[in-house]
Amino acid sequence: MTASAQTVPVLVRADEAENLQDGALSLITLLADAGQTGGALTANKATLRKGSPGAPAHFHTAATEMFLVLDGSVRILLGENIVRLEQGDFLTVPPTVPHAFAPAAGADAELLVVFSPGCTGSTTTGCSNGFIAARRASRRSGRARNATTTTTSTAPSGEMSSPTPEHPRSRRVPADSVHALNGRGW
Repeated sequence: MTASAQTVPVLVRADEAENLQDGALSLITLLADAGQTGGALTANKATLRKGSPGAPAHFHTAATEMFLVLDGSVRILLGENIVRLEQGDFLTVPPTVPHAFAPAAGADAELLVVFSPGCTGSTTTGCSNGFIAARRASRRSGRARNATTTTTSTAPSGEMSSPTPEHPRSRRVPADSVHALNGRGW
């Protein structure tokens, strides 16, 4: 199904949206996926509480990821640079650009996160629904998963690690390439 095939508007009421807890300090609210939008996009709201680890360094092979800060303040690693976004700020991250995000020190953050093209279930175009499908599966099986441990890289220096089962078209950034996180007070 292509983006042009969407013929039905997508309306998600706040009280009907599916919420997935991501650790003790993060909540993902599912808004729309590729199946609902004709492949055009996937959207969720990320609520990150003070101290949340956010999303570890990664990149997407096919999807552009967009962030709109709805409330609070967030730090985003873009390649080797860290930028701070405040309420109302908007950012697009093209495919293959390494990035990570977390609430700014001492702050909460609420973000609208959109991926284009969209993704569905565990078959992704390099975005978060693989993670979401894994969360749903682990919840059904009664096991909790920690996103920070499933996305930690062990790749040798200079190599990109293999896709994770949760993100078949996303790649982890090698741990030694993420010195900007540790060296700049991430």
